[in-house]
Amino acid sequence: MKHLNKDHQDIKNSTIYTPKEVTDFLAKEIYSKLNVSKVFDPAIGTGNLVKGFKENGAYVVGNDVDSVPNCADEFYNEDFEHFNQPIDGVDLVVMNPPFNGHPKRKLYPEIFIDKVFELFGSAMPLIAIVPTGWRTNQAVGSKRWRKIRDTQKISSIVTLPLDVFEGIKFHTEIVIFNVDGLKPHYFLDI
Repeated sequence: MKHLNKDHQDIKNSTIYTPKEVTDFLAKEIYSKLNVSKVFDPAIGTGNLVKGFKENGAYVVGNDVDSVPNCADEFYNEDFEHFNQPIDGVDLVVMNPPFNGHPKRKLYPEIFIDKVFELFGSAMPLIAIVPTGWRTNQAVGSKRWRKIRDTQKISSIVTLPLDVFEGIKFHTEIVIFNVDGLKPHYFLDI
C-alpha cells in the first residue's frame, strides 16, 4: 500500500499517533467496562491511549524509545524488545506499537505482544492496535498461527476504517485479549 501513503516522507520510520476517534471509542465501548487502577503502555508516545485512565486516577506506567511529554506517573526510556523492568500490579496493558522499523522482523507488533505476555503472563488483559495481517496473514502450520490459536485468548476485535490514521491508509484493527464481557466484534464508525 505504499502508493496510498506517498505523503509520508519516510513510511518505514514514520511515527503515527493514535487518533482521538480511536481513543474516544475505546473509552466509551471498552475502558468503561473495566476496573483499572494501574495501566501500562509500552509505546506510550504522547499518551493518547492512557490519558483517560490518568484523568480518572489510575496510575500510568509508560515506556517509549523517544523522550516524550510527561504523560505517565512512571516512565522508562527503553527498547521494549529488551525491556526487563519489574512492574507489579498492572491491571491492563494498552498499546499502539510501531508497525515497522524493526531491522529483522516485518511485524514489530508481534514482538510487543509476545513481550507483554512474557512480562505479565498469558492472562494479562491487553488492548493492541495492530495491522490486520498480524492475525489474518498466516499459514496453517506457521508458528504465529499456532501461538494465536493455542496460547492467546482473543476476546474481541475492533475493525478500524482504512483511513483512520491521518495521512496514511493501512488495514488496521484493535485486538483485545483476556477481557470478558465484550461483544466479539466492533466497528469504529467515524
